[in-house]
This record gives sequence, C-alpha cells and structure tokens, in this order.
Amino acid sequence: MNNKIISLIIFLMLLPLSCMKEAETVWEGPYSSDVNSNVTSSSPKDAIATVRVEEGKVVLVLSDKNRVFPLNWDLAIPKEPYRAMVEYVKVSVENDPNKNYVHLLWLEPIQTGNIILDTVTPSSAKAADSVGIVKDEFTSLEDRFLTIHYKINTSGTIPHSFSLTPGEEKNEIVLLHDAHGDAPTYLEEGLIAFPLDQILPVSGRAKLSVSYRDLDNKISTLQFEYNL
Repeated sequence: MNNKIISLIIFLMLLPLSCMKEAETVWEGPYSSDVNSNVTSSSPKDAIATVRVEEGKVVLVLSDKNRVFPLNWDLAIPKEPYRAMVEYVKVSVENDPNKNYVHLLWLEPIQTGNIILDTVTPSSAKAADSVGIVKDEFTSLEDRFLTIHYKINTSGTIPHSFSLTPGEEKNEIVLLHDAHGDAPTYLEEGLIAFPLDQILPVSGRAKLSVSYRDLDNKISTLQFEYNL
C-alpha cells in the first residue's frame, strides 16, 4: 500500500469523532461474493474514489474517470455520492468480461464539507481561521468533487468545520475554516471533500480558483482546471 495513503489513514483515524460523519469508520470488506469471479490483479490498488449509485448499483468512480463495480459491497446504499479512500483488487467475471469488477478490501469515507451559496465578501474570507492546503495527489477536482488535503492548528478536543462558498469573481470559490474558538497546540492533517454540483457550471472547460486564508494568515489562491 502507498506510504502516503497509510500515513493519511492514520491521521484520519486520529481525528476527534465529532469531526467525522457519524457512524462512518474504516470498513474492511468481506473477501467473498456469490458471483463466479477470479482475482486478476497481483497486488491490491489504493485510490480516492467517488461512491455513487448508478442504475441501482454501487459504483466507484476513480480519478481517471474509470468506473469499477464492487462485488462484495456490504454497506448501506448511499443516498448521496461521497468521496472515500479505498483499497481493492480487480476481479474477472466469467459471464460479464467487459465490465470492471473489484473486491473491496477496505473503505474510509472522507469528511464532507458544507456548501454555502451566498457570495462571500473579502472581509469574511480574511476573518476565517487559517488553514494550510497540501498540494499533492489528494488535493484534486474530480468527478464534480473538490477534495482538499489540509493542515490545521488544533488542540484535538474541539471539532473544526469547513465551508465552501462562491467568491466575488467568476469561477472563484472561497474555502472558509472555522476553528470554533479552539486553542491550537499542534498541527494536524486531514481530508475534506465538497460536492460542487451547485457551484460549477453544468459542462465545459474552465479554471477554478480556490481562495483561502493560509497558515501565514495571508489570502492564498489555488487553481484547478476542469472539463465537465
């Protein structure tokens, strides 16, 4: 398994439970299925995926927009799409060789942030608590979700919240971090994901700017290109 994935899972598991969605923990899937299948990959693969329901079946949308279908899904059918860290192995199905089937080994849901549709003012952005954004493979705009690998100063006892809201400029959104009065004692990392259906245009190619107050208390901007 990728060392970065392992480190980030440890950080996520150390977050206060109040920071995460209720009743969502690391799920280790049963390595079994009632479908006649054979493992075709020599080693497990890990990824960040969107968990969706399409035609009544759970689908994992990977970063390359490929869709894989878990044969051993043993969780509740999601009412809304969400992002998750997953590990899986590819399998082949005799009566359906053209579809990408997988066995899930584990799944860790990523915390979902709030969407505020009111346009934020520059003063509101400056008043937000500071947050660092790690520019790595985890910070991405994929499948109409903005996923951010963040760093925050925290005591570990008070849950922090994150919101995304339209900015004043076209194709600008603002990340707002609220520490709720927490007195920080150390730096912590985590993942947050935002569904962008209400903010992004329906289709087209464009650049998206994400503004935020960084750990140096300056307004920084991160840009993404997307084609929907």
